[in-house]
Order: sequence, then C-alpha cells, then structure tokens
Amino acid sequence: MEFGKRLLPQVVDYYAQTEPSRVYASIPKSSTDLADGFQDVTMRKLAAIVNSLAWWLESLIGTGNLNTIAYIGPTDIRYAAMFLAAIKCKYKV
Repeated sequence: MEFGKRLLPQVVDYYAQTEPSRVYASIPKSSTDLADGFQDVTMRKLAAIVNSLAWWLESLIGTGNLNTIAYIGPTDIRYAAMFLAAIKCKYKV
C-alpha cells in the first residue's frame, strides 16, 4: 500500500484484510472502574463497525459531495468510527 495516496478508511480496510487481529485500540470494559480490564478492538472489528455506520449514514442522508456534517457524542471510539464512516460516504466531519 503506497503511503500518502490513500484515505484513512482505505488504511483500515487494508489492515482488516492483511492483519485482521492487529489491535486498533483497547477500551475500558467499564466506564466507572478501570480495574475491570480492557477490551481490544481489532482492525477487522473496526472495519465492520465503520462499514455498518457508513451504510446506515448513507441510507439516512445519502452520499455527500464533501458536505460537512456534525457528530455530537462521546469522544471515544465511536467518534473515530463515525469520522471514518463519514469519509466513506464523502462527507466531512
């Protein structure tokens, strides 16, 4: 994969195919107690989440033309997933 000539969703899809078990992030299992441990989100799981969100977003508001949309929500992994899904649907966040 050539560096500097791809969008972030393409990078996620690439790693989902070539290194599906690669860990993208480790998130707490509990929002109140870190002692409960962490759950790994793999590139395969991230790609599946992004694709599902992209399909949902496109069915809800259609494909964009680099229009800007806003996401208001927790600044956790959902923000990254929505950002990547919006790019897939040709929106800016």
